[in-house]
Amino acid sequence: MKRLKLIFVLFWLIVSSAFAGDAGQETPFSIGAGARALGMGGSFVSLADDASTIYYNPAGLPNLNYQEFSFMHIELFEGTTYNYASWVFPDSKLGGFGIGLFRIGTDDIERKDGWLSGGFFGYSHSQIMLSYGQTIGNDFSFGGSFKIVNQTLDTLSDYGLGFDAGVSLGITDYISSGLIVRNIIPAELELASVSESAPMTIAGGLGLKNIALSHMTIFNSAVELEKTENRSIKVHAGGELLFNQVYAIRGGYDKDNMSFGAGLNLKRLKIDYAYKIMDNINDSHRFSLSFLIGTSVKDKIQNEEKLVETRGTTLLAEERLKQFEFYKAKADAYHDEFRLDSALAYYQRALAFDEYNKDIIGVIAAIEHSITVQLETAQQHQKLQQESETAQVTYLAQAQNFYDKRYYNAALDMLGLILEITPEYSPAQNLKSRIEKSIRDELQTYFALAEDAETNGNNIEAVIAYNKIIEIAPENINALEAIARIAGSINIAQQLNSGIKLYNSSKKRRAKKTFEAVLLIDNQNPVAIEYLKKLNTSMYKETTLEDLQSNKKIWGLYLDGLKLMRNNKYQEAIDIWKLVLKEYPNNINTINNIEQAKLRLSSENNK
Repeated sequence: MKRLKLIFVLFWLIVSSAFAGDAGQETPFSIGAGARALGMGGSFVSLADDASTIYYNPAGLPNLNYQEFSFMHIELFEGTTYNYASWVFPDSKLGGFGIGLFRIGTDDIERKDGWLSGGFFGYSHSQIMLSYGQTIGNDFSFGGSFKIVNQTLDTLSDYGLGFDAGVSLGITDYISSGLIVRNIIPAELELASVSESAPMTIAGGLGLKNIALSHMTIFNSAVELEKTENRSIKVHAGGELLFNQVYAIRGGYDKDNMSFGAGLNLKRLKIDYAYKIMDNINDSHRFSLSFLIGTSVKDKIQNEEKLVETRGTTLLAEERLKQFEFYKAKADAYHDEFRLDSALAYYQRALAFDEYNKDIIGVIAAIEHSITVQLETAQQHQKLQQESETAQVTYLAQAQNFYDKRYYNAALDMLGLILEITPEYSPAQNLKSRIEKSIRDELQTYFALAEDAETNGNNIEAVIAYNKIIEIAPENINALEAIARIAGSINIAQQLNSGIKLYNSSKKRRAKKTFEAVLLIDNQNPVAIEYLKKLNTSMYKETTLEDLQSNKKIWGLYLDGLKLMRNNKYQEAIDIWKLVLKEYPNNINTINNIEQAKLRLSSENNK
């Protein structure tokens, strides 16, 4: 029994010296997996792109391209061997799955009692890993490994459960990162009343992948840090050069020692070798074989996409005909009800099952034309409606302006344009009522002024007041008779002489008022006409709508132009307004109207 205990103690001393450079302990599985990764110093957490990813970082499982079987064998010391096998299965939709088996042990330990041999027994430490990984988005993935761990010594045996979790992030197309927490749930084992649990280990780093050094040389590399409970931080670093996607050479630094490796890729078979320098014991040789199985994930995705693309064209002829007739019947029903949008949608669905059906193509063309005509008609109607509403607002504003300036007839003319289009337009009706009331009030006021002026012998002021009445109400008989009656008593020569004196004294406004009063009595008086021309020339200013309204003939032409404009007879409106400009060449309203009419006429000609 003493010899048995000595062998057991020596075994663990050798293991711990092989895998540790300072205090603390590691699990025997910290040797790693896969000769490729081991040849790169075990720096594979951030690369994780083959079957060994179930150990290094299960987050890499969904990013693999093939199913892969992998096997590895290592001869350690004193008959101790380390074996590893795994199978990974990536799926583009479900993620990546993997299963791995690890075993380290010695099977030929001799049992002795004193000098007597009692046969042989074995010691082993093994684990089964069930792994899964999934992606989130295009660059981030996560994964975990459920572990069933077993330790056996002779007839003693115990099982424990553990769990690893990892994440992976593609920073760019050529830079990746990874992190793994091993034994985040540690497996606890107990043999002969001695229990132990696996220490937690955190490892992570950055990797460079698929760096093209030339058209035939690819470079992969990674640098990673590893921290195990009660141990100092260790470094894993390494890289590989891949030539023609066939030959590989590798080198790295694994915690405390150098490692080297080589590989050969023969299509679906990969052979890898790693050599690690060991302290205090013989250097280690590691071999692994890997087999790629089945169709690649990339090819499966392409095949699925092709299947989706061709699915619509592989329907049986009967099924296509059935679908065609169904949609055509629906379309015909909507067409009969003149529901053209719905009919068009179903005719287009029917056409998908009979792409060259001339009847359907013709009906679709006719419906599209009809819809276009309807849309253009609706747009034209909307345009006219908007123009009408704009005209109403504009005319109403002009009528209000006339009303504010007490040009009542002009205001009523503008309101007439509105009410001719929309008789029930209440703002226009309300303004018309106010204007009519103001007319009645002002007629009453001017009659009072005229009668008072006539009573006081101020015949010119009386004529002016009566003329104001006629401007408001041109057909007022009383005012017309009063002007005729007063005219006989006014000395025309005296009034002309008074107007000339005012003109020579530069009192032009009073002079103009006097000459205008003379013309009210004698509208052909040449002296009054001549002096008014001089006054108008010297007092020339930009004319307004109020000036036009004072000339009934010109005002009528101006309103006729607005009506023609409203009815889209732009050229006729332009011709009418040109006549207005002959009398009032500087009237800004008429000039603006002509410019607007020209723009609309040009727009219609360009359609």
